[in-house]
Amino acid sequence: MALVDAIRWTKNLSRLKAEITKILESDCIVPELERPLTFSQVKHLTLIDEGCRGDGCWSLQRLADELTISLPALSKNVSKLAAMGLVEVRQDPFDGRKRRVSLTDLGTAAVERFTAWRNDRLRNMVHDITPDEVAVWNASMEGMLVRLENFNAELEERGASRR
Repeated sequence: MALVDAIRWTKNLSRLKAEITKILESDCIVPELERPLTFSQVKHLTLIDEGCRGDGCWSLQRLADELTISLPALSKNVSKLAAMGLVEVRQDPFDGRKRRVSLTDLGTAAVERFTAWRNDRLRNMVHDITPDEVAVWNASMEGMLVRLENFNAELEERGASRR
């Protein structure tokens, strides 16, 4: 592949990501709230929900690690969500230094509304696409992902060998 074609391909991937983001990551309207939730807030709520399903609500540090943001940034975001009535923060019963966060009923409803809204948008986006088209798209994307993952693994190996 010529460099010009490779550049065009990466630009197209970037455009694809931007278009899908516009469609599937808009703000979430929750009637009980004064203003819509941002996608970032919904992402936080969704991860908090996931954390509570597994091994008993995650600590703030674990959430920060999962979101790859700093603990102070997460604490600020969680404080805003708590003020909106979407989450509650409490001390860990086994380690008083840790704080654990969970969804309130309103927080759970917000995640459910966003998920339903997003699924509707996705259904509308693909309603007139044939199964054959989807199969071709998926095969193409899966092939790209394998190549990109292999390339990244090679880069990591080279980087590790230089250390």
